[in-house]
Amino acid sequence: MRENDEVWFESLKQHYKKEECLYEDYLVKYLSPTGWRKYRNIRLPMDRIFYGVSEMTTKTIEENKSILKLKYRAHNNYVSQAAPKDKLLMFKCSDGWLPL
Repeated sequence: MRENDEVWFESLKQHYKKEECLYEDYLVKYLSPTGWRKYRNIRLPMDRIFYGVSEMTTKTIEENKSILKLKYRAHNNYVSQAAPKDKLLMFKCSDGWLPL
């Protein structure tokens, strides 16, 4: 877990900025028929399921900020309510590795 949804959102933006700089991924995605199928059949549906948006890019992240933060909060609430309390570990990234 992050300290709040704004910290999580900034982390998500940084992740996608780094991912968009990977030229090898672009080459595979656009020049390879299997790469494009993987992107279309796996990545796009996952973005819809996990984030509630049709395609995640650095542009769409900003456009869908409120939806993404809402999904993040809903997921955390669901996990904290559905998981057995004796098996639930509420780990904050800022705590580092020591508590684990």
